[in-house]
Amino acid sequence: MDVTHLDGAVAVSTTIKKGAFTLGNYITGLRGFKADWRDHLFVHEYGHYLQGQIMGPLYMTTVAIPSFMDAWIQPEQHDSRWYETMANSLAGKYFNKVYGSGAKGYTEGSENYFDLKSFKEENTSSPYMNPRNRNFNLNGHSSKFTLHFSDIFYFSFGRSFM
Repeated sequence: MDVTHLDGAVAVSTTIKKGAFTLGNYITGLRGFKADWRDHLFVHEYGHYLQGQIMGPLYMTTVAIPSFMDAWIQPEQHDSRWYETMANSLAGKYFNKVYGSGAKGYTEGSENYFDLKSFKEENTSSPYMNPRNRNFNLNGHSSKFTLHFSDIFYFSFGRSFM
């Protein structure tokens, strides 16, 4: 198990096989997971950390429980849920401001700066390698959501814990 941190978030590398999960400022991820803006999975999960900062105690019942459930029950729709795309939007804006185009000395296309385009767009290679898997990031993280009928169920179930 490896523990790293960046900008208030603590990333924990574990033996889980797929994905990551955020609760409070702790982000639990798969083997090799680190708090690093070059890993777009960490960037996405950092967006959930930001959601938690905004929503406070409502995060658990409004985002965490519904997200966990739909990832398990309907994984094919998970990435298009409003709370997932909101996390992408918040994280993209934050990392672009701090480590991308808003950073001092920013050079577009440089491996030394966060690339918002490759974070948002599918099949757009990042100029830097992901330290976890030693590949260039290619999986886009859209900010466009789709409302699904099952959102009512997940939201209602999450709210039942209040």
